[in-house]
Amino acid sequence: MVGYGSDSWSQNTWRSRGQWQEADVAANGNAFHSSSSQGLPDLGWHKAHFVQIGLGNNTTFVQNLGGNEKDWSHHVDWLLQACSERAPSRIRGVAVEPVYEHAEAARNLAAKLPNIAVVQAAISEKDDSTEIHVLESPDDLLAKVKRNDRKNLEWELQFLRNMSCVGGEHPEFSQLADWVQTRYGLLARMVPRRVESLCWSSLVKTAKFEGCEVLLVDAEGHDASILRSMLKHCKHRQKELPDLIQFETRGHCDSCEGHEAEWQIIELLQSSGYILVAYSHHDTHLVHRLALQQRWELQSWVDGWVCRSCKRKGRFPYTWGKSGTYCKPCCDAAGY
Repeated sequence: MVGYGSDSWSQNTWRSRGQWQEADVAANGNAFHSSSSQGLPDLGWHKAHFVQIGLGNNTTFVQNLGGNEKDWSHHVDWLLQACSERAPSRIRGVAVEPVYEHAEAARNLAAKLPNIAVVQAAISEKDDSTEIHVLESPDDLLAKVKRNDRKNLEWELQFLRNMSCVGGEHPEFSQLADWVQTRYGLLARMVPRRVESLCWSSLVKTAKFEGCEVLLVDAEGHDASILRSMLKHCKHRQKELPDLIQFETRGHCDSCEGHEAEWQIIELLQSSGYILVAYSHHDTHLVHRLALQQRWELQSWVDGWVCRSCKRKGRFPYTWGKSGTYCKPCCDAAGY
């Protein structure tokens, strides 16, 4: 995709910060952790440069800004190009993750990022507690296979670790669990945990921020619900609407909420002032019209979308995949 592969400040300066030691995070069983506001930095009700909902254990802003080179992500760096600040000592961000182990790992990395708030909670349309289904005892699974199989199994368990899902099993979990059982003879299971659930307004109060430049949502089927919560909060607070939004459109929201849920939230965002920049069966990107007029970083990021066929910019929406990035007029002309 356009924007990938550009080595920027973020990657080149990780060495000067040194490799920060990654903490060993102990498993916490099925305990209910209500720690969303513990030890958070004071963001002073300023606009955040990024908010990321759903961290997992890879492809996060916190890892790019405070982690090791092996955890650095081209995709996150590409999104950071749309931010007005990228220096680890100055960037303001909110990282939200419901799974205790992932949140603790992010907190350890964020310890040297003075303006990054890590919140352990699920985000939804109301304050409550909810169940999140997480992979049971992945280290025990690794211990059950031969040493020469562990590297491959660890890679495959990465996908299962990142399929933690609110309210039930991830739509694709059973397929991958069957593969693990067939190949290794192991039974991978998801088990429920209770976690705190916050609406967008409560997240704002918890982390003390007002709006953000980049909102990245990867909530395994609950992206649409999170975006509705954000829009409800911003209905009378237009200045708090995110400048740029990326969320998953792989059909998971449709599986959780019903057919066309993902397109319905896209249309709702468009009616709230957003331009659909690009759609794919992986992620979708939208930018707010007013922010696009006001911020050169966002203009530059949007100008990076160029059709592989006609070589033109500004022909929204684009679609992208392994074959490249194409504008809608070229797709229509080709009969796609």
